[in-house]
Amino acid sequence: NCTHCFALKRNLDMSSEVIDLTLEYLIDLINSSADEEHSVIFLGGEIGLLNPDIISSFMNRLNNSVDTVINYEISTNLVYEITNAHLNLFKMFDEITISYDPNIRFKSEQQKKLWKDNVKLLKDNNILVNCVVSVTKDVVNTNPKTFFESMLTLDCDSYDLMTIAPSDSNILRWKAVKALNEKEDNWLYEVYLLYKDYQQINDKFIIHFFKGIEDLILHNETYEDFCRDCQTSRLTFGPDGMISQCPFTQSKPFYDLKSKTYYKENYEYWLNKEKEVNEKCHDCTLFKYCKGDCCLHLWDETGCACPKKIFNYIIDNKKALQ
Repeated sequence: NCTHCFALKRNLDMSSEVIDLTLEYLIDLINSSADEEHSVIFLGGEIGLLNPDIISSFMNRLNNSVDTVINYEISTNLVYEITNAHLNLFKMFDEITISYDPNIRFKSEQQKKLWKDNVKLLKDNNILVNCVVSVTKDVVNTNPKTFFESMLTLDCDSYDLMTIAPSDSNILRWKAVKALNEKEDNWLYEVYLLYKDYQQINDKFIIHFFKGIEDLILHNETYEDFCRDCQTSRLTFGPDGMISQCPFTQSKPFYDLKSKTYYKENYEYWLNKEKEVNEKCHDCTLFKYCKGDCCLHLWDETGCACPKKIFNYIIDNKKALQ
């Protein structure tokens, strides 16, 4: 929703008033929580176009006001000039998440070069880089081997794949870029097989999307991309002072920081949505893992969004993969 956001273009930036109110809300929330760790993620839009000092100041103020551990993350597209202030900010994070969307954000060879030069600059400054590739319709239409080999040239520390989730506030864009699930399922499976072959040569090469599924099935670890009960674990603070559950539910915020207004009907709307699970999901052998996936995927007219082929392959080859 920020001035620099390419999606909704509402031309809003978070004012100092909303930043202060957000801090107050977070401090009260964290100090009243029994959890020993919390996560705060900075994202846009393009968060890198915001004054870096605003973010570092926010982190320092929050750290000085709570007693628990806070894990900070930041997501950036990396197609802008990186200043020393950016580098100083990025060094405050364990890792920087960057996006690589050649069919969406890179409109010229100059932008691609800028992105690659910036990756090198971060690496030269010992900043760990995790590269997230959006699995769009265009990406799924590429040859899996060609795609995988292109990933190997990006020279990042780790990689991730992000399947395109529907958004209640931008459903038309989702429909425009989302691949058919069956085609996406087959494509992801082919990329996974290439990934496993390459890991025999370089076991330090990580694609978190695949590692998360392996950890879930082989080690019973929680895999965040298949989330339920997000009503109690996720909050998104918008630049206008509105709080919603996740970045994809901003059309129905449940609280206004400025007026201290609570919108009970919006909270209950997403709470009920979160409880919904397709009838066919209950009979699926993978239901115990994905729990029906994100409630927004229930809007997916193309069917189940779970990468079933990868799940079933790992289940069938448990002994070999452990």
